[in-house]
Amino acid sequence: KLSNEKFVAKAPAAVIERATMPDQRTLVGDLHSLPALALAHDVRSPALIIIGEVVALHAVLANAQPQREPVAPLTV
Repeated sequence: KLSNEKFVAKAPAAVIERATMPDQRTLVGDLHSLPALALAHDVRSPALIIIGEVVALHAVLANAQPQREPVAPLTV
């Protein structure tokens, strides 16, 4: 049993289906609503579940432009 169920239920959560693939889908909600979101949107495996404040970065990272030129490896 979780020590603070009300807090945990409101924790930010996301499910990322087919991560890193061109057809990636991301659903964002809270831990309480995530199972219903996944069912409503017919989320299939492979999928990742992310829980916590890091979920808020989704909006920032979704707008990030991919790097166009490869970065040369560092030699030591």
